[in-house]
Amino acid sequence: MTEARAWLRLASLVTLAALTACGGGGGGGGNGNGNGNGGGNGGATPTLTVQPTQVAVEPQQTVTITPTTTNVTSPAFTFVVTPPAALQTETAAEIARRFGSVNAQGVFTAGTDAEAGLRGTVTVRETNSSLQREVSVQIVPAIQRVTVAPTDQSVLAGQTVTYTATAIDFFNEPVPNVLVDWRVTGGVGTISASGVFTATQAGTGQIEARVGLANPGTASVTVVGSIVGLTISPLGNPVEVETGTQRQFQAFVRDAQGNQAPAQATWQLSNPALGSISATGLFTAGAVGQSGNLVATAQGQTATVPLRTVALLTPPGEQPANLFGTVRTGTGSGASGATVVALDATEQEVARTTADSDGKYRLFLPAGTYTVRATLGASSATRTGVELASQDVRLQVDLTLVAS
Repeated sequence: MTEARAWLRLASLVTLAALTACGGGGGGGGNGNGNGNGGGNGGATPTLTVQPTQVAVEPQQTVTITPTTTNVTSPAFTFVVTPPAALQTETAAEIARRFGSVNAQGVFTAGTDAEAGLRGTVTVRETNSSLQREVSVQIVPAIQRVTVAPTDQSVLAGQTVTYTATAIDFFNEPVPNVLVDWRVTGGVGTISASGVFTATQAGTGQIEARVGLANPGTASVTVVGSIVGLTISPLGNPVEVETGTQRQFQAFVRDAQGNQAPAQATWQLSNPALGSISATGLFTAGAVGQSGNLVATAQGQTATVPLRTVALLTPPGEQPANLFGTVRTGTGSGASGATVVALDATEQEVARTTADSDGKYRLFLPAGTYTVRATLGASSATRTGVELASQDVRLQVDLTLVAS
């Protein structure tokens, strides 16, 4: 009996030792080099991101590449330059002079004789996890300024806007095919390396485009929150439209803070004799003396504006105008003396006039699609995509100035 107990005790000890060994091995396998995959933390997937992901630099300019990890214990990084193919057989010193170099802290320095147009990469490696990312680097000439289009956008959460940046050198010439370091501030969304902004959070932010040593090009963006109402522009009581002419209406959703964004609305006329309304809100006035409402519906909201058709009049001594309207200040009064220009698709000026004492302007234009811009001091207003199908079409475009 004593011998049997001894054997049982020995078997228990062997089993316990085996379990202990398995447990220790499991802990090592789950951690590896301090983590489960040579860098992970508690089995969670490690990640590595870098900022910026692409950059255009001028000769002798420095840019700091900042890596960020998640689920990596005690991260450590290496940075390696891969020069353009034309320089890959050169010495390290020659590559540093004609393209650039990167130090252990991730600071890339473009060479003293860096050649505009060259492209290479900086590879960022996290040594514990073996993760790596590449940052595209382009050498550009000295940049005077950067512009961003479009400007001053208002969008709904979930919507996207594609931005473009233009880099201008000191000869006032655009630099083609530049890499742009896109940023967004204000926590309102994200922006991709190709300039596609995705709105995620209500608020106001700024889009930044960085190229070389120039100040970043910027554009403001407002993301509208929970929708509480719908507005039609222009407003009036009623809005009077000359018979046979066209008037463009727009719908805007708004949130509780008063932020507005353009809305794709469904349009209807309460009185068919008023004329016709297109799917895009372009109203064509019918017979004189008709009254009724224009109704817009979008995002579960409805708005109306009263309309009335009136006789077609041309002021004595003036040529007939096929593009006309009123320029107003932010308070709604007529912007006397405002300059109004019509630009074609290449941004060339086609016509110019000055608003009268009531803010009214009149232009005669050939058929085409135009950008209409009004300026008064430091304030401006712009309407793009103004289309005149023929010279016989009469179109009213009202503009409200905002501070630049």
